[in-house]
Amino acid sequence: MHNLKNFLGPMRVPFLLLTPACVVLGTAAASWTTGAVSPWHFLLALAGGLCAHIAEVFCCRFSERGGRL
Repeated sequence: MHNLKNFLGPMRVPFLLLTPACVVLGTAAASWTTGAVSPWHFLLALAGGLCAHIAEVFCCRFSERGGRL
């Protein structure tokens, strides 16, 4: 349990809700302008957004501890 808390802590889990909200908003805008959006493109954008968020948080966390990339 302690390792899971150390792993999830830097991810700022509450902020992970912002990524799906932005992707849903973008998908809604695309659907409104084009009339249709592929579910696969939606899932790909969602997965990419979540991975980018988590990677950025870990990068910042690593930099704060004096590490170099």
